[in-house]
Amino acid sequence: MLRPVSIDLSVVRDEFRTIERETDQYIIGSVGIPDYSEDHDPHVYVHTDGWVLAYYLAAEQASYIIDLKHYDGVEIESTKLENAMSEILIAIGVVSFEATYYDFRYPNATHIMLIVEAIFVSGDESFDVQLPSDFAYYERSWSHALYDTNHSYSSHSTLYVNDVSIDSLTARTEWKLAHGSLIPSQLPPGASNTIRVNLDIGLYSEGTKAFGGMALVYQEVSQ
Repeated sequence: MLRPVSIDLSVVRDEFRTIERETDQYIIGSVGIPDYSEDHDPHVYVHTDGWVLAYYLAAEQASYIIDLKHYDGVEIESTKLENAMSEILIAIGVVSFEATYYDFRYPNATHIMLIVEAIFVSGDESFDVQLPSDFAYYERSWSHALYDTNHSYSSHSTLYVNDVSIDSLTARTEWKLAHGSLIPSQLPPGASNTIRVNLDIGLYSEGTKAFGGMALVYQEVSQ
C-alpha cells in the first residue's frame, strides 16, 4: 500500500481493466499487469486523499504476489502488486515509490519473506531456509513456473521441499504457473529446509526455464 499525493481520479480511471465500484472519492477495480492474463489482475483501491492499495483476495496464497515471469535469476525486482500500483502511479506522475506490505488475514504478522530460485538448464537448483523456532509463522506458501516457447510436452519441472515432490508441471503452453500452501510439518522451524527446482528440458526447447518461489508470513516474537 502507498499514500503518495492527492489524486485526481479522472487521471487514473483508464488504467483499470474493470471498475468494480466508483464514487467521487475512490475507485476500486482490477488493473492488468504486463505479460499476465486477466486472472492475475490485482484489485486496486485508489482514493483522492492519495491512498493506493493493491491486493488479491483472501483465497490466494501470499506466494501469488511473486512475479516469476520477470525474475532475472538475480533478485526480486518487484511483486505483481507493485506492478499494478506502478501502472496507477505512473499515470499520476509518480515514477519512484516504496510500497509496504500488510496481510489482513494475519494482523499480528510483522514480516513477509519472498525467496525465488531459477534454473535455465536441465538439472537442479536449490536454496535452504532455516526458520527460527522462536518466531510465529502464519503462512508458508510456494509458487512454481515453467516457461517453454515451444510448448513442449517433453519439458517438465518439479518443485521439491525436503526431497518431497510438491508440484510438477509439463509445458503444453508457453507459461505454466502454480501456487499452493505448505503445512508446518512440511517446512518445520528449527531445522534446515531445502527447496529444490528440477528442470528436464525436452528436444527443441531452447530457452526453457523453471522457477520456484517461497513466501513466509511471520511474526518476530520478542523475548
